[in-house]
Amino acid sequence: AWASPSAVSLVAGVLALIGAFLLIFSGELPAAYGALSMVAAGAFLVGSAILDRTDGELARLRMEEDEAARSLDFGLDHVAHMVVFAALA
Repeated sequence: AWASPSAVSLVAGVLALIGAFLLIFSGELPAAYGALSMVAAGAFLVGSAILDRTDGELARLRMEEDEAARSLDFGLDHVAHMVVFAALA
């Protein structure tokens, strides 16, 4: 199935990166587009947070918990957090 816990983790990481890049470049855009970019960034980051919580639950429900998927989720979470915090700075 396409919605494996690892796939959900990857999508969550990509959404967080898109949100971070929208935050970074929102200051370079004209005011109206910059505000829209910040709102879109917030939506991507909320979507990422929801999916980040979903991947572990999905693994437990499917009884597909494994160390590789857990490490992937852990690593993606840390990279996403670093990029988002850097974007906010």
